[in-house]
Amino acid sequence: IIQIMLYGGCDSFNILVPHTCTGNKDMYQEYLQVRQDIALPKESLLEIDAASSNQICETFGVHPNLPTVEKMYDDGDLLFFSNTGVLTKETDKYNFVKDEVTRLFSHSSQQFETERVDPFEMSHGTGILGRIADSLKAKGHIVDTISIDSKATALQGTPNLASSPFVLSRFGVSRFNLGASSNNMESHITAMNEATVPESGVFGDFWSESLVKSLSQNNFMYE
Repeated sequence: IIQIMLYGGCDSFNILVPHTCTGNKDMYQEYLQVRQDIALPKESLLEIDAASSNQICETFGVHPNLPTVEKMYDDGDLLFFSNTGVLTKETDKYNFVKDEVTRLFSHSSQQFETERVDPFEMSHGTGILGRIADSLKAKGHIVDTISIDSKATALQGTPNLASSPFVLSRFGVSRFNLGASSNNMESHITAMNEATVPESGVFGDFWSESLVKSLSQNNFMYE
């Protein structure tokens, strides 16, 4: 599973647009009325077929600058999930403030909730991908998680049970200690940090264990 989180925001209503709707409601006309000056002309849209679905429109339009998205949909490699969110119950514009736990018009709050997908706090402190990984591991699968640039909320698994994700730089993986003065430098570092005596402190052991694990992960990801 690859999740690309667009933290800067995404005008989804101009990515997927109603096009041809022959039912009881002309959704493209409603789109024009709501979006007004920023609405996309119908003739500029890249049409995709939705006739076999239970959607209100037979065809939708993809933004003209996204032909790759159109092709992926046509090839069966992409699906759209529209009108999704973290409502805790059905509500309307008059009652949403008292009905909803999450702040529906807060950009940062919705980013956080999108990664968690847990509006009822049934698995506090976890993210949607972390819970999927936990479930797969419980069924005997070998699962690793990788995050780019920071430890993503979506990858947080059950505390004290889930393994920590690999966190990589956006620039890729750099080999540890390229200018080492010895060809066996990593072996020396590992041997020194695996050594322990009864007087070893728990914090020192934890630090050494973390360092050795990081070296192993660096080698694995680099190769």
